Amino acid sequence: VEEHLDMNYFAMLAVVGKMEIDSIKARTQLGREARIKMGKTHGKPPYGYNYNQDTGCFEINEDEAKVVRQIFDLYTQGIPIRRIAALLNSSGIHTKMNSRFGWTATKITEMVGRTFYCGEAYYNKRYGVTNKQKEKSKWLAMPIPPIINRDTFELVQSRKQANKRFSARKTKTVYLLQHLLLCQECGMHFYALNRGDGRRGYACRGVREYPHLYHCRTPMHIPAPEIDKIVWDKV
Repeated sequence: VEEHLDMNYFAMLAVVGKMEIDSIKARTQLGREARIKMGKTHGKPPYGYNYNQDTGCFEINEDEAKVVRQIFDLYTQGIPIRRIAALLNSSGIHTKMNSRFGWTATKITEMVGRTFYCGEAYYNKRYGVTNKQKEKSKWLAMPIPPIINRDTFELVQSRKQANKRFSARKTKTVYLLQHLLLCQECGMHFYALNRGDGRRGYACRGVREYPHLYHCRTPMHIPAPEIDKIVWDKV
């Protein structure tokens, strides 16, 4: 009987604890929403911005903003994402957190897709657990000073869509060793490479994504038919 009572007691404590956690989350959410309705911002400032402790808002970091404008300008000129990353790294320009990987294609792709940079940012866009987007009526606009104009942003989005349509990667080709090969020098995976002229192969991701860090001696392109045949002959 005593053991049964103990279990009930702990179950009750668990319920009370859950209620308290939910209450804290709700109060925190209400507090954040109240701040934003007062014209404040929430979250960590992205590249190009600083957080002003006195005003509770993001303000433009002019040194970083020059880099942001340069990135958007280069992209509108048709400069490939990876070349932009290489230019920034070779110029000694650091990322916000000064990551050892520096600027990457992933970082820049994410940056040029953010409406934040043309002054459009929202809080409460998604549900916390599922990350599902909420109805737009529930979004709360945050006051963000724009670094680029809306026309430039839209031009970049048009170029991104065009690049997706004409990308060779849209070809659904099956590669035997995709995600399986590792570079013996940098340890990163090889990626499947389709040159668009019928030549298929594998190449080191470290050399492609982080050329300022890795200078692997592995050939930039290993023909897929040759290495696939070696594997099939061993099976």
